[in-house]
Amino acid sequence: KHAKLIPAEVMDSFKRRRAQWMRLREQEEQAKTRMERIADTDTDAKRIMSAPGVGAQTAVAMLVHIGGDIHRFKDSRQFAASIGLVPKQNSTGGNTTLNGITKRGPQRLRSNLVQCANVALLLADKLKGRFGEWVRKMQNSGKKHGVIACAVAAKLARIIYRLMKDKVE
Repeated sequence: KHAKLIPAEVMDSFKRRRAQWMRLREQEEQAKTRMERIADTDTDAKRIMSAPGVGAQTAVAMLVHIGGDIHRFKDSRQFAASIGLVPKQNSTGGNTTLNGITKRGPQRLRSNLVQCANVALLLADKLKGRFGEWVRKMQNSGKKHGVIACAVAAKLARIIYRLMKDKVE
């Protein structure tokens, strides 16, 4: 009943924007389906998804970031740094201070890894092995949640580097 109060030009604009939004949603769903298909068939994506909390979208984004050659990274720290998950360092007078993460590299991949880290933190009690112990130790350290999530994300990046380099599960 209130639609009659809206001018026709404005209503047409709303309808065009809604149609555009629906097309974008459909394209997003198609892209998600393609990523899941790639993750189901690609052995490297499956290897990446064996890391705790890592899903199909993160695995495919990681494959794109790696670009087919994990050996282009010198070590796991350089790999984590390429994603922007290492602390900024400031040095003066022989003293080195560590600040927040550098945030260099692909923002969406870094964001996905932080989300994976949040999943790992939620499931910390169920995680086994040294990684599970380390995550629980981090949770009990008294640090802020964001700091812990970034540290776990950096650890996940290092784990993924090792999984890809050594071709292990």
